[in-house]
Amino acid sequence: MRSSARQTILLLIVAFALVYAAFGAAVGFDFVNFDDPTVIVENEVIEGPGDGHFEAVFSETRDHAYLPLYYASFWIDHAIGGKDPAVYHLINLVFHALNAVLLALLFMRLPGGRERGGVLAAGLGAAVFLVHPVVTESVVWASGRKDLLSGTLLLSALLVFMRGLEKDNGIAKRLVAPLVFLAALFAKASVLPGVVIAWPLALLARHDRAGGRRALLVDLLPMALAALIALVVHLAVAASEGTVASDETGLLPRALGMLAALGRYALNVLAPLRLSLVYDIPFIVSFGPLHLLGLAVLSLGVFALLRFRRRPAAWSLGVLWFLVALSPFNNILPRFAGVMADRYLYLPMMGVALLAALGFQRIKARPLAIVLATIVLGSLVLAARARTEVWSDSRGLWNDAREKAPESILPLLQLGQVCEIEAASAEPARALSLLDDAARLLGEAEALACDDRERAQALLKLASLETRRGRFELALAAYERLDLVLPARHSERDREELDHARVTRATALAGLGRLDEAKALLEGIGRESSARREARQNQAAIALLEADRMLREARSDGERNRGVARYQEGLEIYAELTRLHPDFERARVDFVNAMIGARWLKDYEIEVTKAVNALVEDFPENAQAWYHHARVYGEVDSLQALGDLKISVQLDPHREEPYLLLVQLLRSLGSNKQAKLVLDKGLASLPDSTRLRNALAETYVSFGYHHRNTGALDLALESATRALEVLPESIAGWQLLGEVRQSQAETS
Repeated sequence: MRSSARQTILLLIVAFALVYAAFGAAVGFDFVNFDDPTVIVENEVIEGPGDGHFEAVFSETRDHAYLPLYYASFWIDHAIGGKDPAVYHLINLVFHALNAVLLALLFMRLPGGRERGGVLAAGLGAAVFLVHPVVTESVVWASGRKDLLSGTLLLSALLVFMRGLEKDNGIAKRLVAPLVFLAALFAKASVLPGVVIAWPLALLARHDRAGGRRALLVDLLPMALAALIALVVHLAVAASEGTVASDETGLLPRALGMLAALGRYALNVLAPLRLSLVYDIPFIVSFGPLHLLGLAVLSLGVFALLRFRRRPAAWSLGVLWFLVALSPFNNILPRFAGVMADRYLYLPMMGVALLAALGFQRIKARPLAIVLATIVLGSLVLAARARTEVWSDSRGLWNDAREKAPESILPLLQLGQVCEIEAASAEPARALSLLDDAARLLGEAEALACDDRERAQALLKLASLETRRGRFELALAAYERLDLVLPARHSERDREELDHARVTRATALAGLGRLDEAKALLEGIGRESSARREARQNQAAIALLEADRMLREARSDGERNRGVARYQEGLEIYAELTRLHPDFERARVDFVNAMIGARWLKDYEIEVTKAVNALVEDFPENAQAWYHHARVYGEVDSLQALGDLKISVQLDPHREEPYLLLVQLLRSLGSNKQAKLVLDKGLASLPDSTRLRNALAETYVSFGYHHRNTGALDLALESATRALEVLPESIAGWQLLGEVRQSQAETS
């Protein structure tokens, strides 16, 4: 094995050991509610290149961007471990370790890089990049893969390009390198400055060779063409998705904001003590310490550029690399005004790593360099481990962001979502408290919003939450406030979001009985809208509500027939919806529930039986599916229905209906004791359920009459007492108590 191959393998081993020491705890973390749900958990496209997934990855835009290689990279993770978060985190660590090795190999191609001291310095500089806490977001966040993958492809392209220059290999430098660079641009567009970095990098490595700078420019043209192609594609996608917008912030505030952001980035690199997922960088006409630091860094960049033009040097390349790589997200472009995140430092940190390598190389005493490097790297590893722990769960992540960015509404919005997610699996009392917390957080976000767009974000979430909670008046009040802050013109992206809001608003109106207003809202949602599916589901539900009202108020056969016809319209909408979207679980469940109530249907028993069988087969983890299956089979096969209801209760112990139907079936089979045990279990999960308390009181009353009739008056008295303890207002319980005491008196 050649020494270079052995050297690369050793670098890989050391790199993975270091990255695991710094970020390895992430392998045990779950996904967080920051892009992970849409990018990974709920994304069927990443489940493999088959079944149309390959076409979807390379032909569709997702999350308003076209990054096919980013999503395709998750095929590997899914093939290894499905949607197991440990696999996604582990492969992120592998990519990051690989990037550090590629960076070290790139540094070795610079002047003096292949010397003994240069190799050590290159490795130490890459190690600083590897374990620096500021890259935690890119490495530990499962959806941060785009930084890692694009970095791998960019560094590979630069290495191929440099090797092509050394060997004068036209295919490598003019074909392979541009193609790999183009792939990097479709993993993440922010590596676009890579073509600018390639110029001083190559110039530094071959500035004294024949051919001069003009020949180098010719060699760089294919990479520049790749950058242009990717830029056109990304801008076209952004325009079609409505993510290109102007910003009314003035030039001076935007420039000051840029300086403040640059200063904060520099501070995070030099002293990574207050890292956050969100940063407050206000665009105000003022000048503070961050602005001064940003101005100093910018001045250093200008000096490095002038110095490099006269005499190329590695230190000036490091400074230029940092600034050039950071430029797209330094709040210069209007769309990115206000955006600052640690993940945008992933590529710039490679320039910092070069500066670190040069610093270690300047220390002539190797033992001193190694001791100093050990202290620096050890400190960075400890800081990275501490920062990694913040990402252990969504609540901890957003609480940390809220503490460090108190003026930002994003942590409040995301914490509200965390509360809603936790409430879905919590006990009723705890769930109610969590939903109250969510509403409070969203209310704080509305009050904290600094502009109409932020206020609209908070109101959309608040109105949706209140609708799901059944607090329709509060939901409609939030929608009325939303109407006041919506802009007159909407992008395509905004229109889609507002269509979803119309669906939720229609639900609130229907909940208050304002069915005509709800129908008018839903009719305004076009066929091409992504909210069309939910709109049709609501239209079907409204048709059934109207039909139910018509049937209850019917005074003649004609009125009843009109009610049946309206009910049939709702069923037809459901049938169309489930045919077009067989994976629409909620609509499928509601359709079966509606069919069970339509006994006038032709071949009712056959059609309903087929529907419930298909429902439990397609959605075996849906508790309502098993409940409806039991409703259908309860009349013909009680044992089958009992089994179905037990499954329903296991899947969701917080719904009354399965318990009540289970008790009804057990009583019909004479199993009152089992019915009592079921009710005890139900009240343990739903302690505030009046219906379950009524059923338990009735069960005790039934026990009491049985004991009274058999002469066991003491047991009958105990049953009556327990019935009244469960439900003090039980008339049957008081009647039983009186009869038992009368029987005791007669016996005495």
